[in-house]
Amino acid sequence: MRVVVATDDKKNLNGHFALATVFMFFEVTEDSHHLVKEVCFSPKAKESPEYKSHKPFSIEERLAAIRGSDVIFVAAIGGPVADKVAGNNVYPMVMNASEEIEIVMGKLQAILKGKRPLWLERVLKHDFSFEGTSV
Repeated sequence: MRVVVATDDKKNLNGHFALATVFMFFEVTEDSHHLVKEVCFSPKAKESPEYKSHKPFSIEERLAAIRGSDVIFVAAIGGPVADKVAGNNVYPMVMNASEEIEIVMGKLQAILKGKRPLWLERVLKHDFSFEGTSV
């Protein structure tokens, strides 16, 4: 599965969806994970002219960047934006505390090996409809 991590330091899962400076993309299986690419959303340095004229990247640019992924791990995300993310078939997973990316990947691999929770089954099937069945 393809997993995105929002980060501000490339070491910890600590980025807000709309404000993170980097999205790191990983391929994750039960037995391994590896970095596929990084998408940066920050100007080079605070002293540079680009920084002074920099405008935050739009939500649409961030949505385009994660398109085709299965899950995005974030420190925070607003409700309407989370709906847009899910509408693009990417499951937003909010982590309440900063944690090392390597630890998060290890936990995800352990979940993939064991009994998968419903949210993960839906992600793996890209089933975000959540429609109930009639009785």
